[in-house]
Amino acid sequence: MSNRNNSRNWLALGFGLLAGGALGYYLNTDKGRAMRKKVSEEVKRNADYAAEKLSQTADQVKNQVNNLAEQAQSSISSITSNAQEAVDSMEDSFEKGAEKAKKKTKRASNHISEMVDSEQNS
Repeated sequence: MSNRNNSRNWLALGFGLLAGGALGYYLNTDKGRAMRKKVSEEVKRNADYAAEKLSQTADQVKNQVNNLAEQAQSSISSITSNAQEAVDSMEDSFEKGAEKAKKKTKRASNHISEMVDSEQNS
């Protein structure tokens, strides 16, 4: 069987050489040169088209990334502003509560002082 496989290999090599030679001959004829030129132009046109599409896609991605960055910055600014408003509101509430507690404490102190004074005067 080895001899049979060997014969097939030589036959395949012979057909490959024959086909390569015929193709080489054809490509060097006027028709072959015209076909090579046409194929070359088509490849260049497709490469230019692919480069343009790639450039457009890159621009779109860049724009989307910029938009996302702007949205993130806007969200951060909004959150920061809301947090500051909440802190300011809590500070106001605390100050009002502290002032109210001071007034109540002062009234209670005055009331106690009055009671002590009235006890001492009696």
